[in-house]
Amino acid sequence: VMELRLMLEPLGIEQAVLRASPADIEAMDACLRGARRSTTLEEFEHWDDMLHRSFAAASRNPMFSAIYALIGAVRLESQWGDLKRRTLTAALKKKHLQEHIDIVEAVRQRNAAKACALMLGHLRHIQANMFGPGARMGAI
Repeated sequence: VMELRLMLEPLGIEQAVLRASPADIEAMDACLRGARRSTTLEEFEHWDDMLHRSFAAASRNPMFSAIYALIGAVRLESQWGDLKRRTLTAALKKKHLQEHIDIVEAVRQRNAAKACALMLGHLRHIQANMFGPGARMGAI
């Protein structure tokens, strides 16, 4: 899953920067608000997933949205949740939220290069946190 996300999401966010409507950006902001208000890991993961789905939707690429729906389904499986429960601390949750805020701001600014770099960095942080520093292939 992480390998696929690393391959697809930086390219998808570039398309979202180019194609996102004001309504798409508002949907992203709504996901950020939901994540800020979340009090449980499950709530935070829900809004995290919804934000990444909103990026896919804003790309206006139906295949990317369909693939991301599959990724989202895997993220709801117990093995992914177990990994998150073991690795997602309050400090890390705060860091992920800030990374999301920065990505949405790059979309709002229509800065594709920045959004792509931020997304790649975000996904690499997730990969390192879940699978260890230097991890290049995930177990999920």
